[in-house]
Amino acid sequence: MKGFLLFLSGVIVGILILAAAQVFLLQPPPLSQTGAGPPDMVILFRNDFLTRELQRQAERIQSTVSLSGPIVRTTSGNELVVAGTLSLRNTRVTVPARITLHPVVRNNRVAVQVVKVDVGALTIPGQYFTAIEQPINEELNRWIAGTQFEILAVSTTPEGLIVDVTIKGS
Repeated sequence: MKGFLLFLSGVIVGILILAAAQVFLLQPPPLSQTGAGPPDMVILFRNDFLTRELQRQAERIQSTVSLSGPIVRTTSGNELVVAGTLSLRNTRVTVPARITLHPVVRNNRVAVQVVKVDVGALTIPGQYFTAIEQPINEELNRWIAGTQFEILAVSTTPEGLIVDVTIKGS
């Protein structure tokens, strides 16, 4: 009986010391500043919009390699796939191309990273893909004009590119 009381008092003293240490000595972890909930807005950029903007920008880019007839399709695997024809200017060399891109958030802007390029031996200039980024970011700024916002995430579905946005101060 004496051993049991000694054991029980040791457990109680241990619990009290642990509780006092957690309350007075250990600081609680800070709360996360972003991503603490669902976004305030979810904006879908449809494949047709992405295709139209890329085609418009591809016509303006002056490069030794041109991309004609680009079509953008998104997948549920968080990818944008651009299909079109690449050609060298002033030659008859053409090759079908398929470029896989991954949308990301960089400095509170939508950006794309090249994942895979299927065009044979031709190299694609990176400026074609900033042509997709710029219209998306311009539309975001136009739609949410005058409001502080933060882009939480970007993803894709078969319908298009989704941008999760939270409004700051809400």
